[in-house]
Amino acid sequence: MSNIKACIFDLDGTLTNTINAIAHFGNIALAAFGLPEIPVEDYKIYVGDGRDKLIHRMLGVYGKDNAEMFEKVRVRFLSNSTPIILPNDIFETVSTRPNPLTTLADNTLPSRIS
Repeated sequence: MSNIKACIFDLDGTLTNTINAIAHFGNIALAAFGLPEIPVEDYKIYVGDGRDKLIHRMLGVYGKDNAEMFEKVRVRFLSNSTPIILPNDIFETVSTRPNPLTTLADNTLPSRIS
């Protein structure tokens, strides 16, 4: 274990099944602008390249992928979803070790390196 140089917690769906939450908040954002829901199964095809790409794909379903609509849906999507916050004791425990620590959350939170 002494050759480990960094530790990154990946919580974007690889280690946790978040597709239902992503679809839920995506559909709330679409509904706010009169667009119908997208089935959860379809979201499985749209995810994987970050939040902004997901929103472009969601809007593309309805031929509404333009800058103005993208920004409106993006703001609504972000206002309804909650980033995952890890407890401070995790950071404190890991930061006492010689290896760097960072978290990644779809570019919605700044990285924290201890």
